[in-house]
Amino acid sequence: MTFIGLGVGTITRQTRNPEMYSWNLSIQREIGWSSMVEINYTASRGVHLYSPYTSLSPLDPVYWLGPNALFTRAQLQAAVPNPFYGVITDPKAVNLNGRTIQQYRLLRNMPQYDGVSGSDPNAADSDYHGVQMKYEKRFSRGLTVLTHYTWSRMIDDASVTDGNLTWLGGTTSFQNPLNLAVERSLSQHDVEHRFVATGDWQLPFGRERRFGSGVSRRVDAVIGGWEISAFFTLQSGFPLQVTQSGGTLWNGTQRPNLIGDPATAGDIHDRLDNYFNQAAFSRPAPDTFGTAPRTLDIRGPRVNMLDAALIKNWRAKGGQRVEFRIEAQNVRNYPVFSDPATSYGASNFGVINGTKVGGGPRNVQLGFKYYF
Repeated sequence: MTFIGLGVGTITRQTRNPEMYSWNLSIQREIGWSSMVEINYTASRGVHLYSPYTSLSPLDPVYWLGPNALFTRAQLQAAVPNPFYGVITDPKAVNLNGRTIQQYRLLRNMPQYDGVSGSDPNAADSDYHGVQMKYEKRFSRGLTVLTHYTWSRMIDDASVTDGNLTWLGGTTSFQNPLNLAVERSLSQHDVEHRFVATGDWQLPFGRERRFGSGVSRRVDAVIGGWEISAFFTLQSGFPLQVTQSGGTLWNGTQRPNLIGDPATAGDIHDRLDNYFNQAAFSRPAPDTFGTAPRTLDIRGPRVNMLDAALIKNWRAKGGQRVEFRIEAQNVRNYPVFSDPATSYGASNFGVINGTKVGGGPRNVQLGFKYYF
């Protein structure tokens, strides 16, 4: 047998392409000659999605889970005669080539290997439902406006996979690899509310504008050609996932118990050291599953961001034009805080320590363009 006595990884030979089924309904209505309202319902169902890197040789919970387990932890860790002694001779197989072996190793699937892991099985699924509302004012009287609001809900049982795809973010293991039903909860990619508004306004001053259309070119060079644009985003945070340092499970990643309401209220600046209720969690007994769901129905800090630009144009003969612009990101200097620490038992549990990338202080830049 190849690699006998060693830990091995496998590729699922029955891998299927992930499938996504989508459906939607849209209603659109014009208001006057320059405005439009649109309402959309969008839904999707994902099946055969990639799920976390998982063990194919877990120890069945009947041997170790809770007070009715067939063995105690001490019994499972006890040394017993090794039936593989003399059969497994690879010097690297230090856990399986001795005269004795820990008893739990003989109770796992494929005990001749020092662990068998599978890569990205197609075991996950997801459901998404969302309503989008859009208002658009097409260009008239120098003004263009577009607003978009989305309410949505996304539920899945695995928001990410193993190390090959950790760029997706999220957890990399299950609490109980033998029961994925208990992993089903809010997706770590779920954004419940998102509002975006953009606008561009050519100020009505100067030649060929509503006010000052008869002024001289010199006056127009001062009061004309001004334009303001803005981009505003208000978005819910992502659901938080509480894990536990120093877990005691034989398989998977132990979560803490949820014994109260983790939600808190008040201004975020007053909750940086206790963003959620730390007392709502407790450490489960050894060799038991925690009762906290994979993700909580409380979310990290929201995004509240306004970017704006002030633009001045000077026009010359022959289609030449000079543009000067001042652009400001995060005009109001409002911080977008990072998620709090969510490892139960850590000293910084529930504490926010910084801001997200792109959510820092106000940033102003100047630009100059010459068109000819």
